[in-house]
Amino acid sequence: MKKYLKTHLFVVLALVFTFSACDDYLDVNKSPNSQTDAPIGQLLTSATVATGFIAGSDVHRFTSILAQQFGGQGTEVAQTREYMRYQLSPSDVNNLWNNYYAVILADLEVVLQKAGDSSPHYSGIAKLLKAYIFSQVVDLWGDVPFTEALQFTAVPYPVYDSSSAVYQQLIAMIDSGIADLGRSTPLNPGSFDTIYGGDVTKWVRFGNTLKLRMHMRQSKSNASGTASAVNALLGSSATFIDAVAHNFQHSFLATSGRQNPIHQFEVNRIDQFFPHENFVEMMNTKEDPRRASYFTPFPYNSSPATYKGVAPVPGAQALNYSRLHTYLRGAATAGPTTVNPDGSIGATAITYSGTAPTRMLTAAEYFFIRAEASVRFGSAGDPATHFESGIRASMSMAGVPESDATAYVNARLAAFNAADNAGKIREILEEKYTANYGVPLEAWSDWRRTGHPTFIVPPTNAALNISGGGVPRILPYALGEQSANPNTPARSNLASGRVFWDTP
Repeated sequence: MKKYLKTHLFVVLALVFTFSACDDYLDVNKSPNSQTDAPIGQLLTSATVATGFIAGSDVHRFTSILAQQFGGQGTEVAQTREYMRYQLSPSDVNNLWNNYYAVILADLEVVLQKAGDSSPHYSGIAKLLKAYIFSQVVDLWGDVPFTEALQFTAVPYPVYDSSSAVYQQLIAMIDSGIADLGRSTPLNPGSFDTIYGGDVTKWVRFGNTLKLRMHMRQSKSNASGTASAVNALLGSSATFIDAVAHNFQHSFLATSGRQNPIHQFEVNRIDQFFPHENFVEMMNTKEDPRRASYFTPFPYNSSPATYKGVAPVPGAQALNYSRLHTYLRGAATAGPTTVNPDGSIGATAITYSGTAPTRMLTAAEYFFIRAEASVRFGSAGDPATHFESGIRASMSMAGVPESDATAYVNARLAAFNAADNAGKIREILEEKYTANYGVPLEAWSDWRRTGHPTFIVPPTNAALNISGGGVPRILPYALGEQSANPNTPARSNLASGRVFWDTP
């Protein structure tokens, strides 16, 4: 079965990456009405692979730069450099919008139609994936097509639904998907599911954890309702992603064109993506041992190793920064071939396997949600214990030696235990921010919801901040959607527009 899964994944990745290796793939208004029939298993595979790919592709780049985990460099017109200046245009998000609606959600809709009532494991997984994708769509754009979406030729111009109403329907969809997974069936997706291999118990854990994330997302807009919903879920018999082995993530292959999309971007768009100085400095201040897998040292041969992030500065391109390392790119298999006199290394100086997974919802995030809920709402469990568990799960994923992890945990626990509740929330959110390195959307969403980390502020140089005076809190609607759907709302200022849960 394992050999078959690897072969099957190779074939599907080949098909997906044939069309998606370039950042501009599908940068047209592809109609989801042009459907061809395919077996249900292949449709599910297409959806799971595309979910893993898009998680490490456009949505990752947009939101991680907005949240200042990453910064852009390159020429004056390089996309990542423009994003660091908070310049995002409607055409920039065509690719992301189309892949959500015309690829992943369209495939999942057909899976649900084919599954009907006779294939509950297929329908259950499809419902959970649909809820996950739509939760991202809402968190990125706010009001979006939902009730009239994905009806193909029946509704060519779907209306836009209230983002808060969509969220409530998604939570109900998660419950329905979990119920489907609890039914017996002779037809299990098995290796057609490239995330969990058809393991319905892990899908159930994912569904419950996704619901917990979505409830906590509303802590600012509806504190009392969030407290009730979170405590009810935690007080139930629900299972969660409480171990790294349960992470919701997608694996990739050590073959050119089939590798992790973050790694592929580094190879194909060299010298455009670097860790942000604010993120690196926070980790430097805490002497965080995860830096060794997160970033390359700068200068490379420094001893002990030091690390430097990129700042949003005008002028010529510079390379004298740390680069993305093994945590996001996979094992280093060779190099560096050369180290420049200033201590920098070239984009291809180190050879990586490209097999790092795209992490989408992890045990570390689950424990930090538990810690925050315990502090905010008095939810079950000791907040310090959950806080420690979140850090240790993150250290495990980063391959940090146990002794180094313990030393770091002890230092953070001392600060956590000495802090008041506001300080405890800050400690939790900063550690969650660090642990969610490479997880799409979450760092930006947490900042919009809580204001942490507090260093996420616009550049002081006006020439570097052209989004309307602040950090963007929402994405522009895709140009293709604006052109094709007359129901698309107007959106002028990305710094003042907000998703429903991001109340002032």
